[in-house]
Amino acid sequence: MAQVGISHASRKLTAEAVRAIRAAPAELTNKQLGAQHGVSGVAAWKARTRVTWKHVDPLPQEEAA
Repeated sequence: MAQVGISHASRKLTAEAVRAIRAAPAELTNKQLGAQHGVSGVAAWKARTRVTWKHVDPLPQEEAA
C-alpha cells in the first residue's frame, strides 16, 4: 500500500496544517495558504479540495461550524 499523509517520507504538511488550510476563510488564496504552510499553492489547493490528504477528517468543533 502506498504511504499517505504523515507517514510519507517527503511530506511537508501535517494533519493539523491540512485542517487549518481547510478551515481558512475563502478570501485567502491557495497561494497565500501555501506560503503560510511552506508548500505551493497547488499543494494547498489539493489539500483544501481533498485531492490529497483525504484521510484527514475535521476535528469535532470544525464539523459544527
